Amino acid sequence: MKRVLIVALLALSSASCCTKGCPQDASALLKARLQAVAESPRYYWAWTDPWLDPWNWNGDMGNVEEKDGAFHPKPINEVSLESEYQSYSGGLRAVLNYADISSIAGTWLTDRYYAINRAGITAAAKKQWREFGGVMVFSWHMDHPYCTNGFNQATFRFRSEGENRNVVRQILNGTGGTCGDGCIGHNREPFGNPREWFLAMLNDVAGFLDGLVDDETGEKIPVILRYPHEMDGDWFWWGRGWCDADEFRRLCRLEADYLRKRCPNQILFAYTTDRTWSDFGKDGDSGNTFLAYYPGDEYVDILGIDDYSIGHGDDATAERDLAETVRKLRLMTAFAKKRGQVVAISESGGQRKRRDFWTFLHRAATAEGVECAFVNTWHGIWGTTPETPEEAENQRAFVARPEVIMQGKEQGVGF
Repeated sequence: MKRVLIVALLALSSASCCTKGCPQDASALLKARLQAVAESPRYYWAWTDPWLDPWNWNGDMGNVEEKDGAFHPKPINEVSLESEYQSYSGGLRAVLNYADISSIAGTWLTDRYYAINRAGITAAAKKQWREFGGVMVFSWHMDHPYCTNGFNQATFRFRSEGENRNVVRQILNGTGGTCGDGCIGHNREPFGNPREWFLAMLNDVAGFLDGLVDDETGEKIPVILRYPHEMDGDWFWWGRGWCDADEFRRLCRLEADYLRKRCPNQILFAYTTDRTWSDFGKDGDSGNTFLAYYPGDEYVDILGIDDYSIGHGDDATAERDLAETVRKLRLMTAFAKKRGQVVAISESGGQRKRRDFWTFLHRAATAEGVECAFVNTWHGIWGTTPETPEEAENQRAFVARPEVIMQGKEQGVGF
């Protein structure tokens, strides 16, 4: 089991970080909380899209008001953080919530869609920070700048061929042709090349983060941002086989350098692979190891793994895969501890998960030699929604575990 810290480190008031007098370096405050939890027997359970419908193409107007021809966050006292997730957790709420940058920045969907989601996520992020120190974790299923398919086939899975096959290289070098003019008939002005497109997307992200301000203190609200994820797989246009490892590392550095300049001390950056790698490797590898795509210690605060093998298959398969997951988490933990980083199971769940999936997830997060700051289960049937009475019972037992931190539990902590 993980080491036990002094209880006072964990029994912080849920609003302790939201009052005047907090350190101005919000990221340092966030990191300190994550490290304290990682080194304790406890961990946060994060939810993906708890109060956002990411597939509502018209945008979710629940926390948004329209006036003067623009969309704005509702006043904080009118914002709702209620979601169906709470029915599976005894009314408790997650301290960490996932959403996707693709809901607020992109060129595939309409400007109206991005504006509504930008205002809605801003409203929810502000309220959860103010009320219980809740923090957003952002994935980024980026559009493909040249995408010509339909979004139902996923723009982030689209891959161009020929001279435009390696879009990451074009972003880095400023090469390639016009792109990003949209694919659903709204006729955006095209960008000159993928680099111009990518920098425009980063500008939109920075503008969104600029709006995440605690209205009572005037301080920026910290966030966790995942670099393009699962890069060790070949299913995304930034993944293995579509660019080389050094190009991916340079893309991450470009993203971090831009956003750190625009949003200083507001972002913790998370490097999150899939589970396809076997060897941990070393910094600068070109093969498919964990560190092959690692942008460097100065660019990473959180190490994560997306693992949908946890709690799947028959008993023998599930135990074998759990052992492999724990082996990888131990390697990640040892590496992170030397660098002041923390480790997370950044995605898990799956449509075919076992009825006792939650038991396996807990075993992975608390195994000997593993120091896990948080686990995230994907939305709906991919992670949270129980499909059988047996799974519902297993999930309720998971929620009740003293190691699982959620807002509303006795000694629950925010950031």
